[in-house]
Amino acid sequence: MNKEDYNSKARKRYANEENYREKRIIRARVRRKNNRIKNIVSEFRHGMSHTGTWNSWNAMKRRTRGGCSAHAKYKNMFIDPRWNRFFNFFSDMGARPEGLTLDRKDNEKGYYKDNCRWATRAEQSRNRRCNVLNEEMVRMIREEKKGMAGVIIAKELGLKADTVRRAMSGLTWKEVSHV
Repeated sequence: MNKEDYNSKARKRYANEENYREKRIIRARVRRKNNRIKNIVSEFRHGMSHTGTWNSWNAMKRRTRGGCSAHAKYKNMFIDPRWNRFFNFFSDMGARPEGLTLDRKDNEKGYYKDNCRWATRAEQSRNRRCNVLNEEMVRMIREEKKGMAGVIIAKELGLKADTVRRAMSGLTWKEVSHV
């Protein structure tokens, strides 16, 4: 082996050792950086997984996202982009009160702070597209149409007679005050 070949091999070995050292230093720096990131992320963890509020948020996301489990009526429903993170949803809506669920005030609009509320099952069942009565109509039926026959009121309002009779008697809409 001549002197040039030996020097060239020595240079390559030295270069490889330098590269190896540099790579080790870089890996150590990356590990330290990743550990710092993990510590920062852990500060933002909410610790509320599988609570009522988190379950409501998760169900909202599951309903509106595509895929086989999505409901057809919710597909492509708008969600405030901030609400993709639970922390933002929680800061806007607060903790879910016991016995209430997430409800949209206007069902034609999406999920965002001004259109959502925590509501009881009764409030939600009244806030449906197919519901023919609302609180104003029930009050009018009970107050202004008092003494009139249910069949006549039903014809005037374009409703079924049984729907009017049940509203007048208080079988439905119990929380709306009677006169």
